[in-house]
Amino acid sequence: MSCAIRSTSSRDLWIRLQEQFSTVSKTSIFQMKSNLQTIKKGSDSITQYLQKIKEARYYLSAVGVYFLDKDIVILALNGLPAEYNTFRTVIRWRESVISLKEFRTQLLAE
Repeated sequence: MSCAIRSTSSRDLWIRLQEQFSTVSKTSIFQMKSNLQTIKKGSDSITQYLQKIKEARYYLSAVGVYFLDKDIVILALNGLPAEYNTFRTVIRWRESVISLKEFRTQLLAE
C-alpha cells in the first residue's frame, strides 16, 4: 500500500512495485549459494537428493547466478555419504568430465 499511496501514475506505481519486490540482496544470494553447497543426501533417496540440488540451482539461476554442470556434479559428490566413496573416486578419476545426465544415471544405478 505504501507504494500505491506515494505513486503519481500507474507507471510510477509499477516501477515502485518492481523495485520493492524484485531486489534480491547479496545476503540472500549468499544464503542460497550456501544452501546449495551444503545439501547432503542423508536419508533421502537419490532422486530426492538430486531434486533438492536441482531446485537450489533453479532458484539461483532465477536471480542470475549460474553453475556449470561439472560444478553441480562436484557439489553432488560432496554431499554423498561414506558408502558412496568408491563411486565418488571413480567419477573424480575419469579422464573426461561426466555430464549431469550421465552422472544421474550412474548414481541411480549405484
